[in-house]
Order: sequence, then structure tokens, then C-alpha cells
Amino acid sequence: MEVAHILVDAGKKSLADSLYNELEKGKDFDMLALNYSTDKTTNKNGGKLPPFGINTFDKTFEDAAFAISKDGTFSKPVLTKSGWHIIKRLSKTPVDTYEVFVRKMKGQINKDQRFDIAKIKLISDIKKAAGFKEDKNELQRFTAGLNEEFYSYKWSPEQVENNKVLFSLGGSNIYKVSDFANYCKKNTKTRLKYDKSKPLVETVEELYKAYVNESAMAFEEKSLETKYPDFKSLMREYEEGILLFEATKINVWDKANQDTIGLKNFYEQHRSNYKWGEKVAISDITITGVDMKLAEKIHSFIMKNDKVKAEKKFNKKSKVIQFNDGEYEKGAKDLAGLDWKVGAVSPLVQDATKTAYTFKKINKFIPPKEKTLSEARGYVVADYQDFLEKEWLNTLSKEFNVVIYKDVLNTLKK
Repeated sequence: MEVAHILVDAGKKSLADSLYNELEKGKDFDMLALNYSTDKTTNKNGGKLPPFGINTFDKTFEDAAFAISKDGTFSKPVLTKSGWHIIKRLSKTPVDTYEVFVRKMKGQINKDQRFDIAKIKLISDIKKAAGFKEDKNELQRFTAGLNEEFYSYKWSPEQVENNKVLFSLGGSNIYKVSDFANYCKKNTKTRLKYDKSKPLVETVEELYKAYVNESAMAFEEKSLETKYPDFKSLMREYEEGILLFEATKINVWDKANQDTIGLKNFYEQHRSNYKWGEKVAISDITITGVDMKLAEKIHSFIMKNDKVKAEKKFNKKSKVIQFNDGEYEKGAKDLAGLDWKVGAVSPLVQDATKTAYTFKKINKFIPPKEKTLSEARGYVVADYQDFLEKEWLNTLSKEFNVVIYKDVLNTLKK
């Protein structure tokens, strides 16, 4: 979270209490921080501290800060080893969603040494289960045929004549010397990072280990669906889900949004389904430049009289009353507490500045009427999508004969 604070010496509790009382009366926090806070690193910027989480500051300070429920509100004076703090909450970052948390943690885990240990153990298990076999003699022959050009862009695997088997996984997965040579060529950046003073044997050995590890992981990935039936089912569900999504997108969702003629025809055929609810014509009335007594008198007058009479009586010298007319559907939040009848008037409300008074009055009912296509577009598109989906399914059912074996289906209900 992010906070600002005013710091007062531990022996000056009375000053801290006095500053807190001033804040309660509406005094400016930044100004009090500038004039009274002993934290010289923050008092000039309103006492603002860098964003922090748990285990950053004194526990008492953190507990008090995190206990503040709203931005802009502040704590009572809190005593820590540094002195008395009055803490103002500026903002609080919400807790990460699970997806964001996973994204952040993956990066940290991948950098952790324990991840490398687990990865090495996994690769070792894969090689053991796959019956990994290698011929290090072929690797030595490959290395013996290299020179310092291996550390440059010029080196090419075409120079490698030896194409014997280097290692195998699962018996039938063969990796030849030429495959490893091509791997070395593609990993130019890795080759070039080694200094020419490093023996070729060590460089090739490191590249070989990386190649074996990558090959083992790729082999395991290809074997997942064979080794784990549940994973195979999950992948099939995932692939079919994507296929269904794309087919529905083409045949239903995109079509409903892009087929303007079809959408318009659908609307014309079903336009009676898209109507405004019952509405009322409302006047939002504001009274300014008068005291409470006269405002109440105007409020009472408008209860019994219309806009024309009210303006004629009270707006002679200045525009005391302002009428803002609008329309609201039944159940609108702005009409809460107002009776649903012509002539109904809401209570008179004085605003926070105590310079204006507001209320509402229902002038007349507006009968339900059909919405235009642009007014009802969201609803029409949704209904048109449902229509297109049903049409599509009807076409598919005619093209493909679906047979349901009910005796088998019923066994799943037990």
C-alpha cells in the first residue's frame, strides 16, 4: 500500500493528539506534515512514503496502516520506536488474482536453484525410463575433427562427415552426430560466448549435455499422451474445444456482428420484443441563492404547481430555480424513494456546500414504445446469435446422423 505520515517525537504525545484533532476538523494533511513532521525526508512532499508491503517497516506501524479502511482517511497517533505517527492511506493495491500470482511466481521459481535441481532429477528419470544409450566415442571423434573456427560464425556442420548414432531414447528415437552438429550450428550465440582459450572438449561437452537434456524433455512431451490417458483426454478436450470455439465464432458470433442485412431483417421480424419499459418525464430541480426557509416554500409550491408558474413566481429578479428535464425507466436508481405517480416530489436535499437545494418531480408518464435497432443493438445481436446457432445445429443434425445408445447412457446414471 501507499501512505503518508506525520512523525512527532516520542515525548510529544500532546502535539500528536493536537495534530490529529486538527485533521479531524478538516485541516490540510500536507501542510501539517510540512510544518510539524520531524521526518525530514518526507515532510516536504506531504509525508508521502514509498509503496510498501509487510515486513518493510515497524510491525506496529504496518498494522495501523493496513487497518485503515479507505483512501484519504487517517489513523489515530501510533507509537513506534521512531515516535508518534499519524498515518494517512493514499492507495492500496488489491490482492493479485491467482493468474497474476502464478505469472509472478513462475519467473521467481525458474530462477531458483531448487528448480534446476528438480529439472536435473526429472531429466535423469526420463533418461532412465527411456533406456538412454550413448556412444561417447562418437562424440570424441566429432570433437577431434574441430578447430578454433568452431568458436566463429564461419563453422558449418557440412564439414562433419561422421554420421554415426550418438545416443538413443526409447530404442527407436535415434540422434546422430549430424543432428548434434546442426544443433551446435543453430546455437551460434552459445558457441561464441565461450572464449577461445577454453578447451574445445569442455565447450562441446556443455553443448552436448544441453542437447541431450532438450532431447529428453522433447521425447517426454511426445510420450505424455501415451503414458498418461487422463492427459490424452484433456488434450483432446482442449483441441476439440478450440475447434468448436473457432467454428462457433465463424458461424455464429462474427456473423451476427458482421451480417448487417441479416441483423436488420431479424430486428424487423421481432421488433415488438424490444421495447422501452414504462417511463416518466422528470424534472431535476435545483434552488440556489436562497435560505432554507424560502427553499422549503419553493419546494411546497412546486408540489402543487407546474414549472411555468414556479418560474413566473420565483425567477423574477434572478434565476433562483433551475429545471433539468429528463426521462427515466421504472426502477431507475435515481428514482429510489420517489412514488411512481404523476406529481410525486422527492424530499428537499441540501448539498454539501450548503449553498444549493435539490429535489425531483414526476411530470408525466411516457407509455412503452419500441426501441430503434441502434438502441436495442446489444439485445438484438444476442438474440440473433441464438437464432443463428439453432439454424447451424439444425443443418448439422441433417448432415450427420447422431445415434444415442440409451442403454449405455443409462448405465452412467447409476
